[in-house]
Amino acid sequence: MLQSSAINKTLSFYSACKKKSKAKMDKNFKEIKKDGSIVTEILKKFETLTGYKFNWCDMNAINNNAGDPKILAKALAYLSIEYFVDTLVSPSVDVNPKRDSRFASNFSLNFGQSGLTFLKPYYQPGVWEKFTYPTIKKNMLQLFKDYANLVGIECKLGVLEYHIENAIEFEHNLAMNFSATDDELRNNSREINPMEIGEIPYQFLDWKIYVSEISNLTGVNFIDESEIEKYWIMMSEPKKMEELEKYLTKVGMDTVVKYLYYRLLLSQVDDLVYENDKYIPLQKFETSNFGGGQKRKNGNINKFDEDDDPFMSKFGDKDSEAAEIRCTSFTMSYFSYANSRIFTETLYPTSAARTAFKK
Repeated sequence: MLQSSAINKTLSFYSACKKKSKAKMDKNFKEIKKDGSIVTEILKKFETLTGYKFNWCDMNAINNNAGDPKILAKALAYLSIEYFVDTLVSPSVDVNPKRDSRFASNFSLNFGQSGLTFLKPYYQPGVWEKFTYPTIKKNMLQLFKDYANLVGIECKLGVLEYHIENAIEFEHNLAMNFSATDDELRNNSREINPMEIGEIPYQFLDWKIYVSEISNLTGVNFIDESEIEKYWIMMSEPKKMEELEKYLTKVGMDTVVKYLYYRLLLSQVDDLVYENDKYIPLQKFETSNFGGGQKRKNGNINKFDEDDDPFMSKFGDKDSEAAEIRCTSFTMSYFSYANSRIFTETLYPTSAARTAFKK
């Protein structure tokens, strides 16, 4: 049991978190960030993969290739698998309610609604106007200011404010018009819509490439390229997906690209933001709360504790004890995965045993 790779990786994760926190407390965090090179490299990798340009600071720069369904498929899969950033489509794996011969096993790959910056209740009327909108607007502006200052690029205030308003409107529409209501979320039958990849009608995404990228990026390699068209998935809320496709055509893909870059930049807040007091916490982190496992966000498993604000850096607390508690909470939020791996490695110690178990 002590040799479990899951235990060792969990302990290593906690140690790395504490080490990074200590570096910040020792005022060496700027050296670790290397003038933003960590974040810049991540954005550059995304640009290389997609051809999408980071044009938040330029009113005249347009992403002409943004409407290519193949490129968008690669972009969404990459963000979900590499950075846990679910945009437009959220992939997940779940147990089928009953044995279905169309699926290779009793598990299915599900495609659900888009993830958001905050939990969905923050977008509801009343809460949105009074709390969420002014908070996300201020925090997004500060986020891009911090990034621009860190890497030494010019971002004019008026340009930033214009793009931020568009991105906020886009996300608010995702939350209110193209995802399930709270009542619908309680009805799990909404997710049971089997579809063959080759028969999915929504053309804003190349679904064959999307599934292929998920298979390859996860390292699971669950489907052969020649069999993708006949591969069955579960599509949550097909009607919402149909409406989303029409909306994307109307809003324009340049706005979508800017939104993808915003969500990617926000996911790297730990290597960008190191003074939390410059941001307004909406989802307040409680240092007494150690989590207790994965939480569901917008109907999907989210890697963060539900009380964690996405704009708050784990390393932005000036109190060293609070930072250590935050690392403990963050590590524990992963432990449900590690726990499963520990038992799997113990009960099925060889690759052959694990393969036989899947059957």
